[in-house]
Amino acid sequence: MEKMNNSENMDNINMERIKEKLVEAYTKTAQEYGGKRNEKFDAFLERELTHFVDSVKQIGTRIIDVGSGSGNESVYFKAAGLDPVCVDIVPAMVEECKKKGLEAHVMDFYRLNFPDESFAGSWMSFSLLHVPKSESGSVIKEISRVLVKNGIYYVSLFEGEGEGLRKEDVKKFGTERYFSYYTQDELEKILLPHFEIIKSERLDISPRPTISFECVKKIHHDGKIPA
Repeated sequence: MEKMNNSENMDNINMERIKEKLVEAYTKTAQEYGGKRNEKFDAFLERELTHFVDSVKQIGTRIIDVGSGSGNESVYFKAAGLDPVCVDIVPAMVEECKKKGLEAHVMDFYRLNFPDESFAGSWMSFSLLHVPKSESGSVIKEISRVLVKNGIYYVSLFEGEGEGLRKEDVKKFGTERYFSYYTQDELEKILLPHFEIIKSERLDISPRPTISFECVKKIHHDGKIPA
């Protein structure tokens, strides 16, 4: 199991600094983001996208792509008949989404500016990993809030242990990025208060394995949504 190295601990930084560094890093790479792929990962992603689309279509078509980057997956969703809304903290990424004909908003996913139960599904590919673990539960709760009853939530990220600023990112991105790595059991524990898990996957790939979960919004027997 890979552990976080060369990182600055969460105790020494704050949320605004984390967000500022992410905006700086991804502004620099917005136009080329997602261009280089791995064939093994591409095959995995194709299966994940297809399963998510099939699951969501049983409920509705409007979805939110949380931390959408330049909107590559939402292009797929739109072609598959869904109605994606992209949100990202990086204005340059949102502009790339709009160039692709996607609805997109500059937005902090710690507080999504949408009414309750606005979406049939939420796709969150490699963006929860930029959230400190102390905040991940509140982010997942916020995503649950904007999903309809039985709404579908997909999340994927790198498997590992630890969290912090990655100093090795400076060469490519001009600044550190914050990463939180999870084991499958660890991620499952923060999902279960708000979601029932449909399926989980693990792709053993270099430089780090990918783990993913597809979930259904949890409703108590009394019809209430978990607080």
